[in-house]
Amino acid sequence: MKSRKKSALSPECQFMINSGYGFRTKSYGGSGVRNALEVIFFECNGMGNYDIPSTMLRLYGGRGDSWQNLRWWVEAGENGDDPLEYIGLGTLYDSFADILENDLPIRVNYALWLGVNDTVKDVYGGVDDDIDAYPIDGAIVLSDLGYDGVLFGFTNRPSPNRTVRNDNIRVYHGTTYGPILDPKSDVNKLPADVGKGFYTTQDYDYAKYMGNLRGISDRSDCYYVTTYDFDDESAEKDL
Repeated sequence: MKSRKKSALSPECQFMINSGYGFRTKSYGGSGVRNALEVIFFECNGMGNYDIPSTMLRLYGGRGDSWQNLRWWVEAGENGDDPLEYIGLGTLYDSFADILENDLPIRVNYALWLGVNDTVKDVYGGVDDDIDAYPIDGAIVLSDLGYDGVLFGFTNRPSPNRTVRNDNIRVYHGTTYGPILDPKSDVNKLPADVGKGFYTTQDYDYAKYMGNLRGISDRSDCYYVTTYDFDDESAEKDL
């Protein structure tokens, strides 16, 4: 595995940081443990995850015995040796505890694996009905596995503040006029079903039907279906 430069983060990690959110599915709950020390110790000792100490060293690594113990742990793993021949589990545990409390940009009490929306769907079987968005402002990166997920560290216990399904609705519009990139709500001819408006549907097949129907009316052999992602939150702000 190629090592990144000290300041480099994966595109997925950078996307989450820029957006201020990471995602997780309820259907893949994991152990439910959020205590940072327990999560990290289990990942390193139980799962053989060397990326956590490696990422922490790359992003925040300092001097002192605790950081040196992490370096020995990573070097042993990268060389194919058993890290326990160099560092006991008690020493590793105490080293992480010291670093999480005293040697990072924030005091890390909690840790949670999060991913981009596509990761939650493709890797962890999430669907829009159960994908939660967790705010990550103020959190720090503890492990960066790119598309497979990012472990964030928090001072306060993380909790979701919105569910994906409540914020984004995909709708469609069928017409012969070509793709409509800037829909207007006051241009359709009257009479219309419920007055002026830009009419859309959540049913793609129905949008095709309406486009074809408009094609028959306009004596056109071609029609278009344009897709829009409708954001409830932004729409409410514009009202």
